[in-house]
Amino acid sequence: MFSFVRAAALCGLLLPGCRDGGAVEDPVSVASGRDRTAAESTPPLETPPHRDESYARWIERLKNFGPGVPEAEAAIPEMIALAASTETPPTLRRQIVLMLGRLGAPASTAVPMLRGLLSEPALGDDVPAAWSAKALALLGPPAREAVPELGTLLRDETTPREARRNALEALGRIGGEHPDTLPLLIGFLEAPSTSESTQQQQLEWQLAVVDALTLIGPNAAGAMPVLIRRLEHPQELLRARVLAALAAIGPSASFAEHAIAERLVFDADPDVRRQAALALGALGPTESHLLLTLSEDSETEVRRLSALGLGRFRRLDEESRGALLNLSRDDEPGVRLEAARALAAQKLDRPRAIATLLELMLAEDRTVRVDAARLLEEWKPTAAELDLDARREDFQRQPESQRLLERMLRNLGLSAGPP
Repeated sequence: MFSFVRAAALCGLLLPGCRDGGAVEDPVSVASGRDRTAAESTPPLETPPHRDESYARWIERLKNFGPGVPEAEAAIPEMIALAASTETPPTLRRQIVLMLGRLGAPASTAVPMLRGLLSEPALGDDVPAAWSAKALALLGPPAREAVPELGTLLRDETTPREARRNALEALGRIGGEHPDTLPLLIGFLEAPSTSESTQQQQLEWQLAVVDALTLIGPNAAGAMPVLIRRLEHPQELLRARVLAALAAIGPSASFAEHAIAERLVFDADPDVRRQAALALGALGPTESHLLLTLSEDSETEVRRLSALGLGRFRRLDEESRGALLNLSRDDEPGVRLEAARALAAQKLDRPRAIATLLELMLAEDRTVRVDAARLLEEWKPTAAELDLDARREDFQRQPESQRLLERMLRNLGLSAGPP
């Protein structure tokens, strides 16, 4: 039989809680207490990237990040790890993905991770594929290796609309850096998307494809046949965007010159006609022969638009220079105004352009008068260039023109001279 002393000693050896005469502790509690003690005595490990307090620090850090910021570029590996982890809160994850895109070429190491995100399923309003596609668009050419995944995403009719639009933009900004980019976009423009259920959605889809081709610019010349066919589309907005795409292609779009000119002359929509003039101007004097012919058209608006197009020439040859000077002497104020604007854009015959604008400040049409004064302010002519003494009486006979002149001179810091 154990004595009381021996029992107490044994209790002290086996159950630490008995040493102080207290109640016997549960062995599990004892063990957990030892764990807590060990944890408290062990130096703390680095805070895992998925801890809430770490997320808060990242949100603050991102506010100071941007292109060319050394700290941001040094943090790229950490950002890639956070963006790849599904444990990272979606809001922070999205911010990091977009920041990687904004950082540009230094963040090209993120492309493999971003390619993986393109196939990650959406969770409610959180669409990792949309974030990734936008980041790839921001990266541009360095994201060229993602073109196959972007094509797969676009061909999947269940892909959320935002992700599809961003993917099209990414293809446009990658452009000719990958051989499959242009064939993909041509295919999307030729075939309607079955996921776009309404006419409006179909239109938005085609507009997005055309905008992507516009981003590609001269390297999109292979898309000219399908773009020319789209000039017959019933929606004027799409026709205008197609003309903008042809303008972005530039001189290589000379094959489309006649189709563009038809839009300028015959289209019922003013914006389409304006875009056609800009597209012809983008072809340049060597390629755009029709623009010179249109400068002599009997319709005032056609002549005005031809002046607009001539002003977009990168270089004026002798024939186009003569056509523009003739337009600056046109009987119609609107034509002369556009010609004067074109002369300024071409840095050609500044004295004639200034004289033309001063004459237009006396026009009956208030819009023409105001536009002429605004254009003169932009050029900042000197008092000698304006030579107002020769026109003072003309302005004094027209009080509205006189007030407009005085305001323009005040804005230029010039004296109106004696009344």
